Amino acid sequence: MIPFASLADKNMADKIATEIKKHGIFIEVSRLSDEYVLSVLKEEDVEQATDIYRVMLGLPKQFKPSKEWTEIQAIPMGLTTKVVILFCVIVYALDAFKIMPELYSVMKISENANFELAEIRNGQVWRLVTPIFLHFGFMHILFNLMWMKDLGKIIEREKSSNFLLVFIVIIGTLSNFSQFLISGPNFGGMSGVVYGLLGYLWMYKRINKEAEFSLPKSDVMLMIGWFFLCLVGVFVFAIANMAHAVGLTLGMLLGIFYGARDSKESTSIRDIGLFSLLAFALPLITWVVEIIRIK
Repeated sequence: MIPFASLADKNMADKIATEIKKHGIFIEVSRLSDEYVLSVLKEEDVEQATDIYRVMLGLPKQFKPSKEWTEIQAIPMGLTTKVVILFCVIVYALDAFKIMPELYSVMKISENANFELAEIRNGQVWRLVTPIFLHFGFMHILFNLMWMKDLGKIIEREKSSNFLLVFIVIIGTLSNFSQFLISGPNFGGMSGVVYGLLGYLWMYKRINKEAEFSLPKSDVMLMIGWFFLCLVGVFVFAIANMAHAVGLTLGMLLGIFYGARDSKESTSIRDIGLFSLLAFALPLITWVVEIIRIK
């Protein structure tokens, strides 16, 4: 027998045992000192019996992480993921503690809102990428880096560290530039890249069914829901919606491309077309909403 719970109240122990038996589980109640121990015969019944036990006591069921989440947590972080996260933390600390007060000015895409990008034209090309490392609050950096940790290491595992590095540079550059065209230079954060990573992994698995890893559906729905909540202006703080949209679009398109290329099975042209259409629609919808908001 496999013990899974104990109670001091015999009546409650018997009541729980009766309920568990209704589910076809063999259970035994035995006395041990001043407690009554509940035990099941089979290992595979422990989880269900424990859930029934908790519900009968008015407790929530045990949290059971999804299979996808468990697999993702088992992946070690690769070099690129570690370096990007560390650099974000260093930049945030230097700025937050005013150790390098000029850092923000050096890393933002431009000092001017005249859309000329004079600094970049004069050779400061790093400004196209570096806004992704700027964060404006603890929750801002925490949210982005938690996603970066999980999403980045999957791509680094499936592809390579160099692939992830190039991916971040491309997505970061294009999402930064698109946001600059909408709002000017005062923005920052890794969220455009995070949405790029999300879009890539989401589409890669949808197109390439043999892909080793997939994202939990709840995570995808959470991030897509967050995207639209930010877009419609639910939150009072400034949000780089165009960076989100362009990052998500580029990630989806790259996921579709590499998913189709890597798949050993025939790829549905219909799926590719529909998902590509969705990807292209996102920045267009975002642009319309942002223009209306500005006016």
